[in-house]
This record gives sequence, structure tokens and C-alpha cells, in this order.
Amino acid sequence: MIANGSFENIGSSWLSPWYMQTKTGGAATVSQTNATRADGSYSALLNVTAASAAQPWVVQLSQDKLAITNGQTYTVAFSAKAAVGRTLDAVLQQTASPYAVYAENRFSLTTAWQTFSFSYPAGVSDPDVSLHFNVGGATGNVWIDAVSVAAGNWTATPSPAATPTPTRTATVTPTRTPAAVPTTASVSLLPASDATVRADSPSTNYGSATTLTSDGSPITAAYMKFDLTGLGSASIKTATLRMMVTNGSSGTQSLKLGADTSWGESAITYSNRPALGAAFKTFAGGAQGTWATVDVTGGVSGMAGRVLTLAIDSASSDGYAFYSRENPIDKVTLVIETAGAGSPSSTPTRTPTAKPSSSSTPTRTPTSTPTPTRMPTATPSPAPTVTASSPGGKGVALRPFVQYWGSNRAGMDSDFADMKAGGITWARIDLFNTASPDPNFDYAVQSAKSHGINVLITVHKTPPETDLGTDADRAVYRTWLGQMVDRYKYHVKYWAINNEPNLHYEWNIDDNAGSNQTAYEASVARYVQHLRDGYETVKAKDPSAVVLFAGLSEWTVERYMDALIKTDAYRYFDIIPFHPYGYNPDRVLSRFNSFKGKLNLNSNYSRKPIWVTEIGFNTSWSNKAGYVTSEQTKASYLAQTLPRLKAASAQLPIFWYTLHENEDVGGFALTRKNKTTLQTTYLPAYYTYRDLVYPQ
Repeated sequence: MIANGSFENIGSSWLSPWYMQTKTGGAATVSQTNATRADGSYSALLNVTAASAAQPWVVQLSQDKLAITNGQTYTVAFSAKAAVGRTLDAVLQQTASPYAVYAENRFSLTTAWQTFSFSYPAGVSDPDVSLHFNVGGATGNVWIDAVSVAAGNWTATPSPAATPTPTRTATVTPTRTPAAVPTTASVSLLPASDATVRADSPSTNYGSATTLTSDGSPITAAYMKFDLTGLGSASIKTATLRMMVTNGSSGTQSLKLGADTSWGESAITYSNRPALGAAFKTFAGGAQGTWATVDVTGGVSGMAGRVLTLAIDSASSDGYAFYSRENPIDKVTLVIETAGAGSPSSTPTRTPTAKPSSSSTPTRTPTSTPTPTRMPTATPSPAPTVTASSPGGKGVALRPFVQYWGSNRAGMDSDFADMKAGGITWARIDLFNTASPDPNFDYAVQSAKSHGINVLITVHKTPPETDLGTDADRAVYRTWLGQMVDRYKYHVKYWAINNEPNLHYEWNIDDNAGSNQTAYEASVARYVQHLRDGYETVKAKDPSAVVLFAGLSEWTVERYMDALIKTDAYRYFDIIPFHPYGYNPDRVLSRFNSFKGKLNLNSNYSRKPIWVTEIGFNTSWSNKAGYVTSEQTKASYLAQTLPRLKAASAQLPIFWYTLHENEDVGGFALTRKNKTTLQTTYLPAYYTYRDLVYPQ
């Protein structure tokens, strides 16, 4: 299925039909070299000079026009090495819109050649699939060779280099044997299923949650099922469980095996959970935001060719949590190294014509490299240093945006170009419920992506406008939201359900200090139901999506949190945002810490990451929090406040409010823009934000 998999073509078209593409944040060159293979064969050398740990797809080596058939299993195999240890992502993806990702796997490269492979059981038929090697996660040299895609199950035996298709013309035709392949192979496996079970909710299924949890009070366990049938009879040399910790624990965690592997993640509950054996391994929970790596060889070594149920539980009341397979990035992974695969049973020989000497074959760079303008891979797996709760970068909250620009696409492009030039990589865009999709919103998402801007969608309102509504209203809302997630899920992974529900003009709530407490708590409960509607709809349509609580205003937030932490809302969001406006940096930090203190009153809430999806200072509204007297003071406060928020545990990105002035923005912006001519004035805060570097 792959053409030119051994990169042996000659001339200016040596790379064809492969192509290299770079996106915002990535830069690289690709060349053909025979300097690193013992047998003198060629490989593709990618020299990555600009990279993004969070977005490895910014540099891709790709080939299109691969056809797959529903029900057939395909094996992707390749050899690779790197100048220094690093990772490479191999992705099978739909070539055209909506760019569905069919399979993706991460591999650890070393300075020695290794052969890798993985299998994909096709669930659809598609005549045009792309294979991408995403190498933009780190700078440096990467070599790729012997790429193949073929029908058949995955095997632990590495494949020999593929026979080259071209024939060179020369006078000498020696026969040679391919270089020996390694006798070990490494594969990274995601769970086939995973879910948390809880004794306090014995009939509730948590299979769609983006985290897995172990706790002793209430009794909570994390179940994972791994399919090792592809290993066949290979011997497992080592097995390591890798977990990105979202809630650290001082307690001891126990790893156990279960004999029952028939359970499914959409049906498992505490009541029907499979029985577990005795602990074969214990480990410490680790710290939030770090990778926990646990050697599980003792429990896994004899499981090649079988399906494995692996669970984590604990007697400690200090809960432990980590990202599940449903999380868009940093998923729990079982890394297995097999031994004894040996060389292929028959070693084919090939008879190429002699290669010119190295002095006559300098490294060549293609005369032209295709640079398609496709959207980035929809569900990338970034480098381990970045978590779903902290994807990094700088953001702006654009309000209004689509409503402001309407069909003026040049205006949208102008704003995103200003963001890109200012080092801003995230945009919060408001989506209001409408009867049909809005082509202007479509364009906004496309323009953002083409400028390298990630999108957080804030979903506003539900009929009736400012409250939960009737059951019929809720059904309309869920249907509409499901359509929106289906429409944008390959380009948008972050969804916030409403905005500032603790304010009366965003939700039907009496936000006066002396209002009736019973009615107030009932309003909070109605929002929690609305949140649940949104969460369950988003996760049903896109299990890899991340759902945010509505960003909370600093106004009366303490009272709102007192009511909220009495509810089970924590089950229905992954991240909780806050808008800690204040008159100066100290006031902002005081409000943020007060908010964090309220979360800490309930461990189910304290373990949730905090984002700041609005923060700013304004030069026009003296009666509002955040008023300052000059643009220079605004810029100075920006430089002081944002790093302090990060130090206080606000996860990045932090979203500045807003990009440019318009009818309802009173001096908060980074720029001023003429709506007709698009002439832009860049304020001091724009340059300050552009140059801001968050301390590590």
C-alpha cells in the first residue's frame, strides 16, 4: 500500500509520493541519506529546527491515497532512529474533511535503529487515508525507513526492510542481505476499555470519564483492560504502566489482576465489577502533573497473547487519579518490550545495482515539498511534559467575535493574524444556540486553525435564554449541542458549558447578597442539571473532548461555591474556570486564592484543574473591577498578574480579556482595530503579552 517506503527513488523526486509539511511553530528540512544504514541503503532524514512539545504535528512526513476496507486489520511497520532519545507519533487519518483519526501510536526512539509496528482493525471503508509521522515535538534529527502498511494482524517480530521499487542503472550488481533486525520490539498499548467504579454510587457507570480514580473513602477503583493478543507467543521482557497524575496521593496504591475480561467500559459499575486477586505490586501515588511509571512486569509477564484486566485500588482516603484513555492527551499507557522475536524465519535477498559512492551522492533536498493546508491532526498525543489540564500557551477571550464580524472573513483573519504574531495560541469563542449551523462560525474555527490557534468554545444559553427550561427545552438543547460537537469535534476539543452562571444576566439567579438562600441553591442546582446535560452530550459525541464548568465571575463567587460544593457537579466537568478580576495584581491573587480555598473544602472539587478563562484590566470603566488609569499601567499589571496566577496553580493557558476594542469592551483590549479598514493599533499590553515568558 505504501509507495517508496524505503526512500530509494533517485533524482529530484526521490521523496515522492511522500511529502513533508510544517505548520505554525514547526520548521524542518527533509533529505535523502545513506550515511546511517550499515548496508548503505537510503532513509529519509528530517532535521527539525523548530518544534512544539504540545503539538508534534507541526512537522509531519506524510503519504496519502491509502485505501482501507471495513473489517480488515492493517499493520503499519517502519524503522526509525533519532540523534537523541525522543518520541515519534504514527497516525492513520482521513485525508479529507472531517479528518477523522483512525489510529495513532507513540513510539520512543533511540540513537539506534529500531523496527516498530502496530495494528489497526478498520471500522470503516475509506479510499483515501493518510499516514503521518509527527516529529515536531522536539528539535533534532530523525531518520525513517522501511515503511509499510499491509493487511494482517500485528506481530512482535520486526519486519525486514522493504524491497525498493526503483532500479538504478550501474555496471555492478552485488547481492546483499538486509541488515540484521533487532531481536526485541517495543509496543505502547492504550486500554481497550477503562473505567472507575465507586462504592458510593454502586449503579453508576463512569466509563466516559477522562480520569481514573483510586480511593479508600469512598471505596473507588480504576479498572483497565489491555489486549495483548497481538503479542502472540512472544516473551514479555518488561512491562511499564505510565500514568499522568491528575491528583497526587500520599497513600499506597495496589495493582491487582482480574480473571474476568468480559466487562465493557460502558456497562461496568461497582455492583457488577469483576473480582480482583491479591496485590502483585504497590506504589506511591506521585505528584499532580507528573508521569507515574510503574514496573508491572511481575503481573504481566505471562500474559502475551491474552486479554488482561488490570486494576488499581487503595486503602488510603487520600485519593489518586490519572488520565484515562478518553482524555485527548497523556492517556494511560502500557509499554511492553518483547524478547526472543529473533530474525525473520527466511531472510530475503535483494539485488540492487551498486550505489554510487558517498562522495558522488551528496544529501539531496527535494526541489519542492508539498505544503497542503489541512487542519492539524484532530486528537494529537503531545509530549509527556504537557497535560490535558495544562496544554500551555497564551489565550485571549474573544467576546463578541462571530457576532461582531458576521460574514467579514477578512476581519476574522486579521484578528487571528494579530494573535499569531503576538504569540497567542488559544482563542475562547462564544457559540450561541441557533436553529442551524452558522457558516460564519465554521469559518472562524477554520481560520483559527489555519493560523495555529486552538479553540475553546463557550456554549451560551439554552431556551429559555437564562435558565434550564422545561424537559422539552432541554431536549432541544441537547440535540443542538450534539450537532455542534459532531460538526466541530475534529478541530475543537475543549467545551465550556455556559458562562458566569452566578450572575443574574447569565442565569436565572438572584445574585444580591441578601436573596433567599433556598431559591439561590435551587438556581445552582438547575445549572448543575444543565451542566450534566452538556457534559453527557459532549462526551457521547466525542469521548476525547474536555468539558469545562462555566467560567465563574468573581462577584459573589464565595456564596456560589458554598452552594456548589454541596452538589455532585464535580462528576460533570473536567476543568473549572474562574474570572478573578480585581483592581490590581494583589486583589486578583487574593480572589483567586479565595476561590481555590473554597474548592479545597471538598476533595472532589479540589482535584480539578483551574483555568482562568477571563482576566484583564480596563482603562474606561472606572466603576468596574480592573480599572486602571493608563495603557502603560494595564501592560504593567498584565506582566505582574499572569505569572503570579500560574504560580498560584492556575493552569495554562490563561485567557486575557480581550483582543481588540468594540462596542461593549471598555478599554480591556490589547489592540484597537478599525472595523472597515482593519487598520490596527497595537497597545502596550499587546507587546507585553507577546514578550511574556512564564517562569517554569
